[in-house]
Amino acid sequence: MGNTEAKPAEQHYDEHLVARYEELSSDGAVALSDVTRLLQVPGLSTDRLSQWIKQHGLCNAEDKITLDSYSAIVATFLGKHPAEVCFNLYKDGENTISEAACEEMFNMCRIVVLSRFCDAPRIADTSAVTSIVKGLFWIYKDGEPATHEHFIRWTRLNVPNLFHGLVLWIKLQLTLPLEQHSKQRKLDVFASILLNLPLESDDTIPLMTANSAWMLLISLPELFTNSGNWSELYSTAKNGQSLTQFQRQTHNYKGPTLTLVRDDKDALYVAGVDQEWLDQPKQWGGEDCCLLRLYPTFHKISKPGIQVYSDVRTRHATHGIGFGLEPTKPETASLWLNKDLAKGFCSYTDQHFVGVSAEFTVFRVEVYGCSEVSARQDQIKAHHRDDAAAEMRQSAERPKPEEWHDSVDRQLLTMAGALTIDEQSRVSTDRSAKASDMD
Repeated sequence: MGNTEAKPAEQHYDEHLVARYEELSSDGAVALSDVTRLLQVPGLSTDRLSQWIKQHGLCNAEDKITLDSYSAIVATFLGKHPAEVCFNLYKDGENTISEAACEEMFNMCRIVVLSRFCDAPRIADTSAVTSIVKGLFWIYKDGEPATHEHFIRWTRLNVPNLFHGLVLWIKLQLTLPLEQHSKQRKLDVFASILLNLPLESDDTIPLMTANSAWMLLISLPELFTNSGNWSELYSTAKNGQSLTQFQRQTHNYKGPTLTLVRDDKDALYVAGVDQEWLDQPKQWGGEDCCLLRLYPTFHKISKPGIQVYSDVRTRHATHGIGFGLEPTKPETASLWLNKDLAKGFCSYTDQHFVGVSAEFTVFRVEVYGCSEVSARQDQIKAHHRDDAAAEMRQSAERPKPEEWHDSVDRQLLTMAGALTIDEQSRVSTDRSAKASDMD
């Protein structure tokens, strides 16, 4: 047998990626300027992106990108480590990144998510980005850059979904033909949640704004976002400021919930509860329960074992709502709300070291259900059944007028002196008059 030359392995590409490349290409290649133009969003300059592509040898001397290089760009951004890619895009030194560069990066991630849902003023509000960056740089002195190790570890633990919107954006722009874009967008759970948030107006601005929702979407466990739906269950502005109303509006909801608490100093705390609300004198909750402070400085309690306490009925027990490792008392809970929902305690305020409990005044509380739409519908049906059953019990227990005179209740009231002589006389007179009418 004669020797045969080994042929290079044939490269296989995703058919949608090839179709998108062919849409963009001319003369068998895609121009570098076309790729940077497609990925241009506020915070990601074309110069920065072009420099990164050139440094990695992904375009030729004529600034043309072959299909191989195009596929490599896509694979890099859509790989397992988008945080690494973004760090390399924005880093200032060999292994550090500045606070200003992180502001740019995080704002880019925010805008690619919110740009389709928010008007210009809300897009211009960068307070959410500022809060997160302050949390990232909390351990550093003013002006000191963050190391690569700290950046990667902190983003992974605190905002694991930060780059979700960016990855989807790149996937849309570089790997799917235009005809596939609308279909792909409908599959995005972030978009589904943002589309159904409570409306913001000049008169009523809910705690769950688009920006606070984005902060939660990038930081919460998947349990709270998988359904693609957040339904408002309770609001002190609509339902009244009482623990009774809180429980009525949140109980019988079969699924995880988010409780947002804003204090009188504009700090915003969030408690993620991973199961149905209970009312009992002991703590409860699963492994996905979590606590966050969204403003003024982002902070996430990532310790395992966050529990929930909610009790308004047990005698001799502390009444209120608590969250934390030991949530049954105001002194030990990380976040505590008194039974009137007027005051609370928090051990991770912005003004104190974590662990020092401080009292605050409650400005507003909101609760959102994070399960399917059907869970909210089932809860409403359960409320109707409970109301109907309560009315039937009340009707059954209420004695008829003709039965009142000889009833045990009246006799007990008379013996206790609770029924006055005038009232006894009136009842006897009414009974005699009724007897005369019958004759």
